[in-house]
Amino acid sequence: MTSDRRDPERDLDGVPWPSEPPPELDGGDAPASNVRRLPRRGADAAGGERPDLAKLGAAMRARLLTADQLMTLPRPEPLIDGILVQNSLAVLYGRYGSGKSFTALDWALCASQAMPWQGREVRNPGRRPVIYVAAEGLDGLRKRVRAWRECFNVPELPGFLVFPKPIYAMDPRDHQAAEAMAATVEPALVVLDTFARTMTGGEENSARDVGRAIELADRLRRACGGCVLYVAHTGKDDELRGSTALPGAADTLIRQRKSSPAKGRATVTLTCDKQKDERPFAELAMELRVIDLGDETSCVLQRSHEPVRPSETIGDRERAILATLRLLCETNQGMSWTRLQEASEIPKATFARHLKSLVERGLVRVDGAGKTARYRLAETADGLTVSPPSHTVSPRPSPEVSHGLTPTPPPVGG
Repeated sequence: MTSDRRDPERDLDGVPWPSEPPPELDGGDAPASNVRRLPRRGADAAGGERPDLAKLGAAMRARLLTADQLMTLPRPEPLIDGILVQNSLAVLYGRYGSGKSFTALDWALCASQAMPWQGREVRNPGRRPVIYVAAEGLDGLRKRVRAWRECFNVPELPGFLVFPKPIYAMDPRDHQAAEAMAATVEPALVVLDTFARTMTGGEENSARDVGRAIELADRLRRACGGCVLYVAHTGKDDELRGSTALPGAADTLIRQRKSSPAKGRATVTLTCDKQKDERPFAELAMELRVIDLGDETSCVLQRSHEPVRPSETIGDRERAILATLRLLCETNQGMSWTRLQEASEIPKATFARHLKSLVERGLVRVDGAGKTARYRLAETADGLTVSPPSHTVSPRPSPEVSHGLTPTPPPVGG
């Protein structure tokens, strides 16, 4: 593994920092009551040597950076321009049936071939492989890969590797084995589809258990220097399901929604909730088209050339805010933040983000700032339909598929 792809936290100025404490620091009682007791493991559990705090302190001091050293650290490198970053943790989430796996697979296949994704450059000059962890089974993945290969006229997929079972976040042996695999294969991208299957045996609402899934992703990321992507679900409240530890740890957080089908296809919309070191990308719309393969059907993503109606890309809680403004905001004075939050009955923890999204998308107008700010419907929201969208896909085949900068192939199956 070349040093330029390694996590800089693992080796600063030649001072390695292993994920496990060295044997001389593993076990024994701390010499002072205000020093946290270190865990004992294996044969050291019965040992009596105290940890060498001087060595521990020296190792930590060796990791301190000057401002000049900080400036020499490598900048994050994109994998897919504006979307995914190398050496990062990304989360793609949405409702069941919203087409998340099609998007994750599209990213993975394009990354493995260094092929532009929806008109955006994919930066994988060494053609490093991609690992797709198919935790939910292989048959659906087989059909999707078949449709993708035929639609984009890519008969061979060197570098696209499938791991046919879950990697369990709650099993330390899987952590070690997966880390060793990533260090050997050196993938540019590891997709774990889905987060729920990875969490088997754990509790998604537990920060402690989710922390193990984050640790698994970190070990993979540090071993290969690539992007690790979790594909996750929303809960009943249409928010990312489970502990907030996952979105807190993610470098990139992307929500996917799917609209009502039209003309034999459904519209898929990606919204960037978080991009740690870059500006979040603008909302991106694509078409999920059904492809007839003769003996079976599947879907592929195509860049949308039609404008997406705002009503197709807003979530249930954003709809509630719009409905509240339409119902209660009868004057030009608008509503205060507090009154709007209470009337829409959305928890404060998520209300601010949903309201900000509506303002940024031009659906809600805000006058003033701070406590004097007043919110009301923007003109662009007049007549907006806010009924929940359907989540079904039309079975009719699509006559053509385009992938941004890639050539358009002839129709499939005919």
